[in-house]
Amino acid sequence: MDGRQKPPGPAVPDAAASSAPAGLAVRLSHHAESLPAEPLFQFNVWGRPRDGYLSPEPIVGLQNSLNLRQGLIELPAGRTWSWWLWIDLERMPLH
Repeated sequence: MDGRQKPPGPAVPDAAASSAPAGLAVRLSHHAESLPAEPLFQFNVWGRPRDGYLSPEPIVGLQNSLNLRQGLIELPAGRTWSWWLWIDLERMPLH
C-alpha cells in the first residue's frame, strides 16, 4: 500500500485487475460515502477484447437511474455526497 487510506463508509469491491499484453496491470477501486438502495451496480464492464480494449467503469447506482428513479442517490439542497476513485497502474513482468 502506498499510504493512502480509504475513508469510512460502505466498501465497494475492487474491479478485477486486468493485464494488457504490454505488461500493464490496472486496478480500479472506489469507495462511496453511502450506497443507494438496491438494485444497484458498482462496476459496469464492457469492451471488445478482440479489438484490444476493456472498459471497467466504476458506478454507484443503476444505469438510467434518473428516469427509473431506482439506484439513485438524491441529496437535499446544501447536502454533499463523496465518492473516491483510485486507479493504480503496475508493470507486470513479461514471460
